[in-house]
Amino acid sequence: MKRGTPDHPKMHDLASRLGITRSHAVGIMETLWHWAEQYCPDGNVGRWTPAVMARAVDWAGNPLDLTTALIEARWLDQSDGLLLIHGWAEHCFDSVHVTLAMRSQVFACGTLPHKMRTASIAQRTVMEAQANTQKPKKQRAKPQKQPADNRRLAAGQPPVTGRQHADNMPSSSSSPSPSPSPSPEEKSNTECSEPEDRLRAVPAVNPVPITLQIAWTGTGWANVTEGDLAAWAVAYPACNLTRQLAAAGEWVKANPTKAKKNYRRFLGNWLSRSQERGGDTRAAPTATWTQPERPLALVRNFAQERRDKLLADAFALPSTLRATQ
Repeated sequence: MKRGTPDHPKMHDLASRLGITRSHAVGIMETLWHWAEQYCPDGNVGRWTPAVMARAVDWAGNPLDLTTALIEARWLDQSDGLLLIHGWAEHCFDSVHVTLAMRSQVFACGTLPHKMRTASIAQRTVMEAQANTQKPKKQRAKPQKQPADNRRLAAGQPPVTGRQHADNMPSSSSSPSPSPSPSPEEKSNTECSEPEDRLRAVPAVNPVPITLQIAWTGTGWANVTEGDLAAWAVAYPACNLTRQLAAAGEWVKANPTKAKKNYRRFLGNWLSRSQERGGDTRAAPTATWTQPERPLALVRNFAQERRDKLLADAFALPSTLRATQ
């Protein structure tokens, strides 16, 4: 982290949006930058879900709140469907430039790795390797030679005069001239030539837009775009997308141990099964047989006849009384 970053107004803004202290916000940003150096060196953190990013910085709250606060505080930028770290190509570590150059990649914003920063790292690496390989040589004690006159006297020969000694000495013109050692500037240029040539060979690659992965936040679906809804509406016309997404969310909440790695494929399979079963627009089953209604007049006539017969039987006179009358 550069000097002055902890006191930057954007750091205070992030702390106020998340409701935390400034020191906590500084720790979140420092951890996020170190995590991005390893898992998204091009600066595009949108390839990971908000839940993964929250776990990377040990955020215990809602992952969407953290991502929204980083965007509103201008620590993250949204560009062409990508979620980029603000000023990553300019303020990232030198090792990130070396990593992208070795992989023949560019930053997600389209910026090429900086040649000078890459060359300085490569030069320092070469110098350290040379320092480790060059071990100090042990100096052996050379035996002291006796003077030539003493050796001649010991052998019984007369000593050499000054003229004879000068004649026996080899001339300076016959000795080979030592080759000049390369200057430090030429040596540094030679060491840095290889990284520069490698950087010239880096092709200009256009950044490929990466779609955000659909995630379940515990209260709803995240990163479901209008394009996803339009594509599902065409592929599954018999499904009510609002109802089906709510039903899928309730299933995920009811089965926390069955978390999915790819929720986009999970929702596609869910809608496909619902489409095969008829979806939400299937018609209600109709009755194949209905009991016919009895005419009301027929019921009334039968009741009237039955009542008249009962009254006649109740008030009928005996046959003996009829005969006397």
